[in-house]
Amino acid sequence: MIIFLDFEASSLGKGGFPIEVGWAAEDNTEESHLIRPAPGWEEWSAEAEGIHGITRDQLLREGTPHDAVAQRMMETLTGHELFASAPSWDGQWLSKLLRAAGLLRCS
Repeated sequence: MIIFLDFEASSLGKGGFPIEVGWAAEDNTEESHLIRPAPGWEEWSAEAEGIHGITRDQLLREGTPHDAVAQRMMETLTGHELFASAPSWDGQWLSKLLRAAGLLRCS
């Protein structure tokens, strides 16, 4: 099944991190999750916040723990064709999320 994936991030800097992920599938199912920052995820851009409208305080109050979001993504998205409008950025955020959750190891 084809699934479209999109992330929002804290900034586009080297220390930026994923703050929201959403996906929509061709069967009309969809999900979105605010991501509570992992330990060490600190970089924040006021400019990025102005674009996506999500505050760091909102993430801390309403966000789902990063590892729970990563696990949900693995359970739901594995085996499907994933597409993104900005694959290099979305791939970077996906990788950062999975690594922080211990679900992806880089050699």
